[in-house]
Order: sequence, then C-alpha cells, then structure tokens
Amino acid sequence: MKKGIKQTLLIGVIGFSLVARFPITAEAGILKSYNQSYDAKNNTVIYTINENAGSTVTFDCNDVASSLMFDVTQPGETSEINIKIVNNSDTTYIFKNMKFNPENHVDRDIKVKDPKNPKDIVRTEPPEDEGTICSTTGFDGNKIPYGMNVLRCVTQPLMDMYNKNHPSDVTLSEVQNATEKAKEIGYNSYSDYLLQYYKSSCSNCRNANSLMELEPEHIAEILGSGMNGFRGQSEIRYPRTIKADDITNGNYDNFIKYGWASIKTDDNGNKFVSQDYEIMETEDEIIKLGYWYLYQYGMRLTFDAEKYPLTYNDETETGGLQIYSYLYNLGKANEIVTDIFKNMTIYSEGSKTIDNVQFAAQLPNAYDLREMDFGFTMTFVAVGGNPDGGGGGGNPDPPVDPEKPPTEPEEPPVDIEDPDVPLVEPEPEPDEPSTEPEEPSVDIEEPDVPLVPWEEGPEPGDPENITEQGKVPTSGKDNTFKPSKTGDESNIFKWIVIEITSICLIIFVIYLRKRNKNE
Repeated sequence: MKKGIKQTLLIGVIGFSLVARFPITAEAGILKSYNQSYDAKNNTVIYTINENAGSTVTFDCNDVASSLMFDVTQPGETSEINIKIVNNSDTTYIFKNMKFNPENHVDRDIKVKDPKNPKDIVRTEPPEDEGTICSTTGFDGNKIPYGMNVLRCVTQPLMDMYNKNHPSDVTLSEVQNATEKAKEIGYNSYSDYLLQYYKSSCSNCRNANSLMELEPEHIAEILGSGMNGFRGQSEIRYPRTIKADDITNGNYDNFIKYGWASIKTDDNGNKFVSQDYEIMETEDEIIKLGYWYLYQYGMRLTFDAEKYPLTYNDETETGGLQIYSYLYNLGKANEIVTDIFKNMTIYSEGSKTIDNVQFAAQLPNAYDLREMDFGFTMTFVAVGGNPDGGGGGGNPDPPVDPEKPPTEPEEPPVDIEDPDVPLVEPEPEPDEPSTEPEEPSVDIEEPDVPLVPWEEGPEPGDPENITEQGKVPTSGKDNTFKPSKTGDESNIFKWIVIEITSICLIIFVIYLRKRNKNE
C-alpha cells in the first residue's frame, strides 16, 4: 500500500512538471518569439521571427548597441551596423514602439565601497577591481558604476587655483588635493570653486546654481575637452619622476586608491613612477556631471546615416541625435524614429533591412579608458490576428509634422483602423499612389518618464530594464564582434532535459509497479 502511494505521488509530480511547462513557455513568449544571428560578411544582426511567435514580438537590440560602441574610443570615430528582420510566421507585423535604456553591458551590480590600498604601490592600469568610488546617483536614478566615472583633468580653472601657467607645472599631489585647496581659499568644495569660477567670468552663467546649468562649452572644459585648442588633459605630467617609495607618504593617499601610472626600473633596480599619471574624480557633483554629459553630448546615434547624418564638428553639437534624446523621446531623435519606423511592415515570409545604423562618440579627455553604455528594444505587433488566435492592437496617433508628408515605405503600408474596430489585412498596393499624405499608422509609445524641454536639462527617469545580453569584446581591434545569440535556444535545451528526465522517471515507475505485481 505504501509503495503504491509513493508511486502515485511520483507520477503526480512528474505530470505536474510536464503541465507546468506550458504557462512558463507563454510567460517567456518575448524571448521565444524570435532567434538572433549575426552575418559577419554583411555586418548585419538578424532577428528571425519564429513560426508561432504570437501577437507581439519585442526584439532585444542590446547586442546591436554593444557592437556599435565596441572600439569607438576617439572623438569623431564612428561605427556602423545593419539590422535585418526576417518573418518566418504567417502573421504580418507592424512597428509599435522603440524604447531606449541607459543600461546594457556595464556591470551595475558592483558594490559601492571605498577601495582599499592595492598590493602594489602604484597601479599600472585603472583599478577596475575596486568597485565604484562613491554612491553617486545619475540623472537616470541609477548608481554610477566605476567604469563610467570620469577622470579629474588639468584645466584652466585648476591651473588658476594654483597660479600655474602651464599644465605641466601642476603636480600630481595638487590635482588629487584640489578639494582641500578649494576649501583652503574659501569654497565649499572643488565643484563649488568651478561653479563660482564660471559665474564670475561668463555673463551667461551668472544665474547658474549647479555645474549642469553652465554653458555646454564650460562643462566640456571641466571634463578636459581637447577640441578647438587646448582646454584640459587627463594626464598629469609631473616635471620629474617620483621614486616608488615616495608614493607611500601621506601626500599621495588618494592617488594610491584612485590613480594609476606606469612604473620604470633603473639599472640599480630602483623603481620610479613615470611622468604621466591619471586619477579618478572623487567629487559627487563632477561625477554626476560627467555621467550626464556622456548621454547628453558624448554618444550620438542615427538609424539612417544618409538622411540623418551625425555631426562631429564640435563636442557640444549633437544634431539632436544624442542618446539622452532617445531615452526620453525628445526632438530630432523622436522625429527620426517616427519617420523611419512609422510605416514599417514585416509581411509573412518577408523581411526588412535597416541600413546605415551609425554611432559616434565625441568625448573629452575625462573619458580616457572610461566605459559607455546604452541599449534598446523594438516592438512589433500583429495585424489581423495571429496563430495564437489573438489580434493585433491599435495605437494612438503619433506626433505629425503637418509640413512634412510621410516618406514612402519600401513596401505597401498597412492600413490600421480605429482601435475599437478589428484590424484588417493589408490592402493591395494601388496602381496610382495617393497624393494625399497618409496619417501614420503607428506611434512611438509614450515614455515612462516625464519629457523635459532640451533647454531645461535632465530629469531623473526610471527607464524599463531590458534583457541582459552578451558583453562587448574588450581587447584588440581585430576582434570581430559577434553578438550573442538570444531567443529560445536556451529555453528549448532546458525543456528537452526536463522532457527526457520526466520520461525516464515514468518508465522507472512503471517498472516498479510491474515488479510489485510480480512479487
């Protein structure tokens, strides 16, 4: 009797595990609705919609963003990639929305702590294993990770504070002790000194209450802008070498924690530190300023480099295509997404390619060896039903420029009726194209955070998290970037293992029951 009860319970557990897989599969529909691959020859990321994808397909494009950011480190450098969507289902899909996120491949889970003194007297590379150096929160509500923390630069305000005429006259200890020096001469902090410096020297900055309210060119200067002549540098060029043993005295405590340089050894085996040093910024307001600047000015993106080219002439000229504007659906970024994607239709057994996706970085010297980060998703919805029996959804009217008719799509647009009316299959393309501007069929979804005018600066937001993707290659320009595969491969493998295990257990239970009968 006891054996029969145990066997019955075991069969029940196995049966439940098999049944339980189906709601889990449905919940993971976004991940299982497509497969991802990379065509290295044509530098194209390919998203293939599966046969039973359902009514909504959301492509996680973090790998596209990672590929664009990879190996773009110098001002004016650009990178390009293509995006291809292949529809292997019998459902037609139309574009619904695109969402950007400041998070992608940079580790945001590093514990916030003050780094301890390293084993070596001087680091020869950035102290990446020490975590973030402060708990500063960025404009997006996220803690700023170590890798995105800016360097403290030798700038004109810093030289004036020490009455120096040339950057090479400023010593390493003077740079790292700028906060103490500012307090010594009557300011609350080095950040406060910088704010008052520009308020007194620039009429447009007199009403500024924070560093973010300064003129863009002054913000770039604080971060060591090197364009249009010298403004600052991240390397501290000390006028002499320093004995490694001398670094251990109290004048260099902050450098031991937050700085790095190269070490040389003379013929007698004595270690010396070379003349170029770099040190991390330690004041919260400047760290926050640098993080905001990275998204507001430093990173630019276009989904059509021919029609909407990126600008590189000045570090603060973005053409409205900075990542910050994509995060909050502002200005030109909102316009370009609406224009390029508003009528995009992916027909059954068809495909669509987005060419000339281009990224550029225009970063001042404070970003030497620093990281960049952003990601995005694209969502498409079904038209006229789908294999699961569900229907596509209507969308609110998008912002329209009345003076600018919509561009003609590569394939016939899909007519979408009022949201309360069932969606219909696309009409055949007419013989004569209409001269009347069509009302755009879909809209870009409203952001989850309040929009702010360009002039008002940033507002904290809470962009939605998106699926974590593969990391960006970190070494060698010859490394061919191949985005990690996403989709349903890992889930399929998991359920195959469960299936095999369940079947084996059932066979084992049947064997036990037969043996019991024979006994």
